[in-house]
Amino acid sequence: MIKVCDAIMGSGKSQSTISYINDHKNEKFVYITPYLDEATRIRDGCPDLQFAEPSKTISSYNFSKLEHTKYLLEKGRNITTTHAAFRSYTNDMLESIRRGGYTLFVDEAVEVFQEAKYSDGDIDVFLESGYVQYESGVYSLTGKEYTGDRLRDLFEMLQCNNLIKVDSKAKGTQYYYWTLPREIFTSFKEVYILTYLFDSQEIKYFMDINKIDYKYIGIRHEGSEYHFTEYPEYIPSYVENLENKLRIFSKEKINCVGDNRNALSANWLKTHTVEREVLRKNLYTFMRYHNQCSCNDIMWSTFNGNVKSLRGRGFYTQNVAFNKKATNDYRDRSVLAYCVNIFAHPNKVRFFARYGITYDENGYALSTMIQWIWRSAIRDGKEIQLYIPSRRMRELLVAWIKDTSKKGSYE
Repeated sequence: MIKVCDAIMGSGKSQSTISYINDHKNEKFVYITPYLDEATRIRDGCPDLQFAEPSKTISSYNFSKLEHTKYLLEKGRNITTTHAAFRSYTNDMLESIRRGGYTLFVDEAVEVFQEAKYSDGDIDVFLESGYVQYESGVYSLTGKEYTGDRLRDLFEMLQCNNLIKVDSKAKGTQYYYWTLPREIFTSFKEVYILTYLFDSQEIKYFMDINKIDYKYIGIRHEGSEYHFTEYPEYIPSYVENLENKLRIFSKEKINCVGDNRNALSANWLKTHTVEREVLRKNLYTFMRYHNQCSCNDIMWSTFNGNVKSLRGRGFYTQNVAFNKKATNDYRDRSVLAYCVNIFAHPNKVRFFARYGITYDENGYALSTMIQWIWRSAIRDGKEIQLYIPSRRMRELLVAWIKDTSKKGSYE
């Protein structure tokens, strides 16, 4: 059974996980997280379960994290690992998971679709040689063993993933996305997904496409303890006062550069060089004249290809990836600028449409932005200053603040 704990940051998802694991010491667990910092918290919070972290530095496992993971699962060890490592689990590893009766905890939604870096020619070689079969837009192995070297990485990836073909509107261009197999979730006795805004995430679409049942659970807060509960109960008190905690910069003069719906999108930032220079000046104005702050107070973001063209004196090295999540490294930052406008890749939107799923692009953008904002001092209930020059992104956040502040009872 998949249990989704869809709760705002600071609700106690990690503390509830620690409580659950410590209350079930005779069971076996795999805990996955985007970054290993959080894995350390789980290991320290559950010392009796002796969680192991697979390593690629051990010679007896051929310096392979995958080989080390296989050994740990065969021995029934509890494991903490990253999302990236989890996506490489093979069929024999899933068999060890089934035999061991493992429970999986997913800290933040794992990426289930990922662009693959192979050409049509690579895929055609495998098709013509009988190594893969193609059905309903999906490539999978036929069972024929590949003994070559040139495409060994492609063959090994296909052992634990399917490959999806998505036709682009651009003539002659095709994109392929890896997708996790259904069995990577159904092999576990239980699965807990710890996230926020689950309904607008690709993992939710993945569950729907693969007809995997899931139910929502909540958190109960009693004194200093947190526990999972069948129904949502607890909402942290700071949520009621979000409007006064998130101080969104509203001066029209430095916001108007983002008035167009597509302004500050990845393509817009590449092609609108004049407006990008205006944005650079506005960002500097916000940082230096409206907030007399230390560089250690600052956190800002844009798409990778535009960092050099926007950064300025006083915040030169304070860029944090626009989709950063699940880390506490920036919880002292109180002056934030989010210079992006997020849209899903159109080929992904078309892929999900095959299955009758309308991709919630606004929900995707909002979820990504909120996760980024919550890396900052807002995690501790402190006030932050926030510059969001994209009108679309800013309006999404304002609407979310008003809606969220109305919900639930607060402690």
